[in-house]
Amino acid sequence: MLLKGKTAIVTGSASLRGIGWATAKCFVENGARVALLDLDQSATDAAAAELGNGHISIHGPASKLRSDPAVRAAYLGSAH
Repeated sequence: MLLKGKTAIVTGSASLRGIGWATAKCFVENGARVALLDLDQSATDAAAAELGNGHISIHGPASKLRSDPAVRAAYLGSAH
């Protein structure tokens, strides 16, 4: 598996019909653990559950990746 042992942070990934979701699925199919970022908490949680165990959702202000502190917060959120 090309991405085994790697973690990918994918933004805009809560919609199961969007590019972010397709990207997240591709990462998972290649062995990565995925942290999904989106503003819609329930949709992000559902999308992470759809991917299976080991994938997480991050929502709220951290997903407004407009500043270095927000990027750091998102990364730290994916580390657990």
